[in-house]
Amino acid sequence: MLGGGWQPIAVHAPWSPYAHSPGKQPVKRWGETPAERDWRRGHTEAQLVHVNAVSSNTGTLCDGLRDFDLDIDDPAISTAVKAILVPFLPAGGLVRQRQGSPRIAKILRAEARPGKLSVGGAQGKVEILGVGQQVLVHGAHPSGGCWFFDGPAPWDIPIADLPTISESVVSEALQAIAASGLLGPSIANRRANGGGKSFRPIWSGSEVAALRARIVASGGSIRNGVTAFLADVVEGHRHNSLVTTAGLLIERGWPADRACTLMLDAASAWDGTNWPYDVDKAVAHSLANQAKRKTR
Repeated sequence: MLGGGWQPIAVHAPWSPYAHSPGKQPVKRWGETPAERDWRRGHTEAQLVHVNAVSSNTGTLCDGLRDFDLDIDDPAISTAVKAILVPFLPAGGLVRQRQGSPRIAKILRAEARPGKLSVGGAQGKVEILGVGQQVLVHGAHPSGGCWFFDGPAPWDIPIADLPTISESVVSEALQAIAASGLLGPSIANRRANGGGKSFRPIWSGSEVAALRARIVASGGSIRNGVTAFLADVVEGHRHNSLVTTAGLLIERGWPADRACTLMLDAASAWDGTNWPYDVDKAVAHSLANQAKRKTR
């Protein structure tokens, strides 16, 4: 793998007594400081030589890659999501699977060094891994079964021979998955500090992930990303998409009137069957939520 440009890393095996998440947790690098020991810097050839039974799983850094990781346990939903991705993903990528599981990963090259994106709901999630993440390519899973490749594996071909996918196509793929509704409603997450019994929506629900992907594909421009996102929203998702958009704009410091203007302009491509959608109500809802957060 090293000769092919990959960045393999040693990962704790499921039976390792030294990991909080055995089977998936990378082994720390050698070094004196936390930065030097950070596995995200990659493992040296010398460290890989000393792999033993408790560090026998193998991952590879996703820096410069786009790994489409389908964490979906329902076979029918997994099959449907894979079908959505077919027109977006170039042929020739690596396909990693796991024995006894419908979860798969498709590994492609990225245009540059993009970070992680995700779209998720109650039925599972799709993560597009990038810089700062790793994908497991060899070894045993904690729940049983081993990872394997349907076709070539990273040790069979150099990374330069992988097909490349653009960030605009990644964004379109996420939008298509989000619009399908296959992953179900956005789930909730306990507060970051772990206190209390209250929950708040996590920023990885379907609409949020699709909106963020549009902003990334627009070069980080919130205005252009919101315009592209709302212009493509299909009937049935429009109310949630307006609330999501209002939430992001208000969170980023946009005044209410400016947020309303942008949302109305961006949604002007929608048909008038059920128009007007209550943009003012969506913005007011987001302002109220922000005020609650500030008082906690």
